[in-house]
Amino acid sequence: GIDSSNFWVYKTQFYFTAYFLLFYAVSTYSFTQKEINRILTVMVWAAAGMACYVLIQKLGIDQFFIVKQRQDILGVDNYGLVGALGQPTLVSSFLSFFVVLAFSIRKYLISAILAGTIVLIDSKVAIAAVLVSIFAYSLFTWNRVVLGIFLAFGLAVSFSVYYLEISPIEVIKKEDNGRLNTWKQ
Repeated sequence: GIDSSNFWVYKTQFYFTAYFLLFYAVSTYSFTQKEINRILTVMVWAAAGMACYVLIQKLGIDQFFIVKQRQDILGVDNYGLVGALGQPTLVSSFLSFFVVLAFSIRKYLISAILAGTIVLIDSKVAIAAVLVSIFAYSLFTWNRVVLGIFLAFGLAVSFSVYYLEISPIEVIKKEDNGRLNTWKQ
């Protein structure tokens, strides 16, 4: 017995159809390189706007966002830095996508602002995502000398971590922000 007279029973089918039609409409259009560059530039500026909003929240002059007193995941240091997405992990992941994209279209200042905002939010996952994406970008675009310097720096950091005997598992256990207990529930 499912009441099929309720419109929202068909919500999943509606989403599937809507996204399929959007995908079809965009895939059949022939974009010029100028249009693609313009779309990417608009996307990067939207991310820059989100980063500026997070910086406004850091300064404490945001008038619109109200921080919830009870946190579901305890120990989040920067729970008020959420942009318009409502959660620090979401906004930092959103921004991390655009760091390398901004760099690749030569918006270096915006790329630096985005990276700085991610460091300010202090999301370990987003910071790691940015580092991995920079590495992947460097594999495809940088010349061998710059890539060698980047790899040497990465190896130096890795060996430093090894010789300082910092266990990644212990770091995760110390800085899980209450996630592990919440996931177990």
